[in-house]
Amino acid sequence: MKNLKFDVKRIDADIQIEKGKNRIIIAGSTHKGEDEIILSAFEKLKKEFSDTKLLLAPRHLTRVNNVEELVKKTGLSYGFRSKQDTFADNEIIILDTLGELSKMYQICEFAFIGGSFNKTGGHNPLEAVVYNKPAISGPSIHNFRDIYWILSRTKAGKIVKTPQELTDYMHKLLADKEFYIQSCNDCKTVFEFQQGAMEYVINELKKIVK
Repeated sequence: MKNLKFDVKRIDADIQIEKGKNRIIIAGSTHKGEDEIILSAFEKLKKEFSDTKLLLAPRHLTRVNNVEELVKKTGLSYGFRSKQDTFADNEIIILDTLGELSKMYQICEFAFIGGSFNKTGGHNPLEAVVYNKPAISGPSIHNFRDIYWILSRTKAGKIVKTPQELTDYMHKLLADKEFYIQSCNDCKTVFEFQQGAMEYVINELKKIVK
């Protein structure tokens, strides 16, 4: 049975952010306590993969100042989306604008989906997967358990239990080109299979009505 939640549409918009030849990691909809986790992982990865950059998107803009303080502690250069700062000049861009995260996923290599290393229950990984970008989440995913059940049976989605496991899995996606390509292909395959659920339901209802 197809899942209605997969009827998600891509937003192929010009987001006007220069990425060059860099590989962008997105940490989307992060909550308090998760920024430290992703920044620690990024610092470790940056030492080996100099072409990586981080787009850090806190779930609530009221946390932007706190997130900036955490970023400062890394010593890495950073900027803000609202100021049109670019990855050409910065290692980290803080997404401090409303309504842009979902379309930003099109520029990343893969994404960490926040709200999953606390009790929030996670956010929608399909916003990344629809662009054929693998999604990684922590262990708290009860808001989208059915989606993760489907994704985690392929390489389209990964649930990690600890910050170290997050770092290790991100490293694998960056270091193993064949594994990364397969992960992206799995995103495409899962979506192609699952999409059209609404049309399927409507057609089945028509049969019943008849």
